[in-house]
Amino acid sequence: MAVSPDVPWLVAVGFFAQLVDGCVGMGYGISASSILATLGVPPAITSATVHAAETVTAGVSSASHAWFRNIDRRIFFSLLLPGVLGGMLGATLLAHVPAHTVRPFVWAYLLTTSLVVLARVILKRSPLRAGVQGPALGAVAGFLDAIGSAAAAPIAAWVTSRVPQRAATTAVGVIVFVLGAAGLFVTLG
Repeated sequence: MAVSPDVPWLVAVGFFAQLVDGCVGMGYGISASSILATLGVPPAITSATVHAAETVTAGVSSASHAWFRNIDRRIFFSLLLPGVLGGMLGATLLAHVPAHTVRPFVWAYLLTTSLVVLARVILKRSPLRAGVQGPALGAVAGFLDAIGSAAAAPIAAWVTSRVPQRAATTAVGVIVFVLGAAGLFVTLG
């Protein structure tokens, strides 16, 4: 059985994206999606690929956080159902709209999200204060994550401005796992 010549590139993309995520605490989806889009991978395949990887990595991380009871249940449950519904809607839209139509939106969105994350890291700014909290925030994060594979952590992290960072980060990490699994299921279905 021969290995496709694309496999080393995909491994390198995943390694780099996980390196960014490990250093910053978010950014796997942004990094992997941006690189895959630059390599010419269609948005639906990029979304499925990134969500497959996030399902595994965030799943292991989520199990660890659950074991040590680090999850803020209030944040988790306020984001869960709206995030999954938004993610399913975004993945369904992505699967049924031609790639050439979605691609400009995804590029603009990835650029904007990347700049927000870079600004938070480089300028050491506190999380942005969003007027939308809880369920609406979860739905928007889920929808945009399904389309661009990069929204769940940066958008949902905005809710962290009023709660301890550790509790919010772990709740958002579990949401990334749930959104990744839901997005992968809908994209492949």
